[in-house]
Amino acid sequence: LSDDAIATVPANRAVLERYRGAQRTQVLLDPADRGQDAVGHFSLFHSRHANGFWLDTLLWLRDGINPWPDKEVVGD
Repeated sequence: LSDDAIATVPANRAVLERYRGAQRTQVLLDPADRGQDAVGHFSLFHSRHANGFWLDTLLWLRDGINPWPDKEVVGD
């Protein structure tokens, strides 16, 4: 999320760089994409995001279809 001070684009890129043999896609969502003014890092783990963000993420992992293709981070 764009207001996450821990999982920033560069931090996520560094983690993804370790998975060279896997298909890697990074997305950058705004809190407004989740219908929120702010989310941050730890708030994303609140149960209120279970049927939105986390369900979308699990379906992406299961089905391989990115629910946020317009939010992909491209390049360095």
